[in-house]
Amino acid sequence: MDYPMRADLKIGNKFPDFELPDYTGEIRKLSLLLRGFPGVLYTFILDRDRTIYKIYNGWWFVGRPTAEEIRMDLRALMSQRHDWVYPRSGKSDGR
Repeated sequence: MDYPMRADLKIGNKFPDFELPDYTGEIRKLSLLLRGFPGVLYTFILDRDRTIYKIYNGWWFVGRPTAEEIRMDLRALMSQRHDWVYPRSGKSDGR
């Protein structure tokens, strides 16, 4: 079956902490249900305020981000911070 992605899960939106039923039917937050469960097919790169920066869709090696892609995404997010660049020490090193 091919399930379409929810319309509210788009780049720039906040990632919700969904409330879903567990196996007993009790409603629980997604953050509690997914503890230790690796079966999520999507990889979300989130900003520190849970704004969705990028979405990867895939299972195992197809469509999943590489470590380098995650590193580049996190570097791009960090570069938007005002404290990302460290001030120079003031010493001249000939550059």
